[in-house]
Amino acid sequence: MSPAGVLHPRGPCGVRERIVRGVFAAVAGLALAASLVATAAADPASDLTDADRVVLQIHDAAAEGDLDRVNDLAPHAAGSILAPYVAYWQAELRLRGPEYDDTAAQAFLQRYADTPLAARMRADWLMALARKGDFAAFEKLRPTLGGVITDSQLVCASWLASYDQSAPARRKQVALAARRVLANVANPGGEACSALANRLLDDGAMPVWARLMALEESRQFTPAVRVADARLPRWEARSVRRILSGPGIWFGRHRAHLDRIPHPMLALALVALARAAPDRAAWYAARVDRRFSADERAAVWGRIATLAETRWMPQASRWFARGGKRLGMGPDAMQADAVLTARVRAALWQGASVGFNPNRRGLGDPPAPASRRIGRGSRYGSRSTWQALRRAIAALPPRLREQPNWVYWDAQARIALGQGSAGRAVLRRLARRFDYYGALAAEDLGLPPRAFPRQPAPDPRLVDELARRAGFLRARKLYDMDLRWFGNAEWSWALHGMDDKTLRAAAELGRRWGLLDRMIASSERIRGGIDLAQQFPMPYQDLLTRDASTRDLDPAWVYGLIRQESRFIQRVYSRTGAIGLMQLMPSTARYVAHRMGMTAFRPDHVSDVETNLKLGTEYLKLVYDDQGGMPLLASAAYNAGPHAVRRWRASLTHPVSGALFAEAIPVDETRGYVQKVLFNTTVYETLLGRRPVPLKTLLATVTPEPVPAADLP
Repeated sequence: MSPAGVLHPRGPCGVRERIVRGVFAAVAGLALAASLVATAAADPASDLTDADRVVLQIHDAAAEGDLDRVNDLAPHAAGSILAPYVAYWQAELRLRGPEYDDTAAQAFLQRYADTPLAARMRADWLMALARKGDFAAFEKLRPTLGGVITDSQLVCASWLASYDQSAPARRKQVALAARRVLANVANPGGEACSALANRLLDDGAMPVWARLMALEESRQFTPAVRVADARLPRWEARSVRRILSGPGIWFGRHRAHLDRIPHPMLALALVALARAAPDRAAWYAARVDRRFSADERAAVWGRIATLAETRWMPQASRWFARGGKRLGMGPDAMQADAVLTARVRAALWQGASVGFNPNRRGLGDPPAPASRRIGRGSRYGSRSTWQALRRAIAALPPRLREQPNWVYWDAQARIALGQGSAGRAVLRRLARRFDYYGALAAEDLGLPPRAFPRQPAPDPRLVDELARRAGFLRARKLYDMDLRWFGNAEWSWALHGMDDKTLRAAAELGRRWGLLDRMIASSERIRGGIDLAQQFPMPYQDLLTRDASTRDLDPAWVYGLIRQESRFIQRVYSRTGAIGLMQLMPSTARYVAHRMGMTAFRPDHVSDVETNLKLGTEYLKLVYDDQGGMPLLASAAYNAGPHAVRRWRASLTHPVSGALFAEAIPVDETRGYVQKVLFNTTVYETLLGRRPVPLKTLLATVTPEPVPAADLP
């Protein structure tokens, strides 16, 4: 048995999570953590040198933890511009090897401090120190990392070090903060988070049941069973296994004597049951509610209501209310941000669209008739529903409350409650933003579309100078080697500290090298003006316009969708296997090709621009027609699948504004996707010389629709 609080790697790779998604990982598999990764070419690019090809072999050996092979190959990579990567992999493997050795890490940081790999090296070094339990050295090295640590395991390792090094008088306070981290971190069952939890459990600084609740929330059932087996009496551990494997069956067996079940076990069983059946969980929770502490009650009802909100269940707001004032509070409050945000969405869905006429141009209209309904038992136009929304928004922590979506809806609530002047003042500030909520606010105020003056052309000499910088050259080489995720981190690092003139030149360099996603990313950092041509490129215009027009699709919408799907990267895979500009799943591509009679279709054709646009626009047309010709619903269906959108529409009890529907989409990724696609569409309408289409026209009004017997893939 290892000492408590000391990390030990599981397998040759040890901890593989990273500080930020834009910072390099040592193994290729971590590239999948990015939303898009380059396709693996059958053969290396023709312009790669022999040294570059050796670097690829070293990369593969490092992924397998084979230090001997890395060392054997390293001399043959001499001369490659990617030499820092070879040195990094050697140093990183020595840190996590059976015999800890940080000499190579120290040498690396002295030589390659001005690379994105330096931050990664420091993070690896910190994890190695945590793994060996040298928390004094960890605390000395940690300040050199800089920035905000977001990697879940490094966050846990940092709290473990703080706890270990704290004076006894302060340790209780640190333990409470560490418990909050464990309840909200993305991967509480990871190596460092498990070490932190075990240390707190060993010291009696955290309840076992709080640990089990956090692991269940993250669906990490195997670590939860290990904790139960190690720290609970045998009968309780056996009950935990049964709860995690079948909470409904467990409740069926114990329904008659729930009063004899320990209340922490009941809380775990209820949050487990809520995953599949929030209504059944609420029924049981109401019968044992009096047995819970305030924090347990908040955790149980918060989980039930959050899952109910994702299903658009009208009881969600009522169930949130049963959570009491401790909702999202306490050291063991699980996923507090998600719970508090879900409470706002539930309040919005319950009635915050009341008085929100989706067809009006301005604000200040009288509330809609009370006979109209937004949900069962909730009046459309009710003052109380707007007040409930404002209370829910006010309860958010400032960093969430100040996000543009809740600023926008709080302004709508103020106006509906008769505070028109204050609400419109908020909207005027919001309308300065160049995004979805800025556009909504501007339309609410009746403001004309924004005009964007032409930006100065990039200085060609500055572009040439940037093209010779080592960071950009390394990025380009990584793109040539189909290591796009790594290249993106190099490119982002090279942009640090640039003024607007240099950022504009970096964007032009991206265009010159055919890296339109880098052009967009570089230009978006410019603070003194928006360059629409750089941020909203229109490649393949003849092909795209032809394919869109043939299918009666708006080319601006297709461009807006592609910009969000792939950033115009031709040969790219998503984490789920979607391919190319329009991110087609292989099965969808086959389905569409068959419908179109493409007898010579092959899956490897999907990344071809012409084939991808043809199949993608054909599928988009199918989805568009299937969703009643509504860009909002078709965009959502393109991302989440037609059946999901059908299911959401079927849950409606009456027509609702598209703005409300878009805000209430229960999948975070799809919600953001739809908003960005529709905003992009309004921009591309202008760039294509068309009459601007208001965002609210694209959002329209969503009506109930039953789920059909058959659906598109």
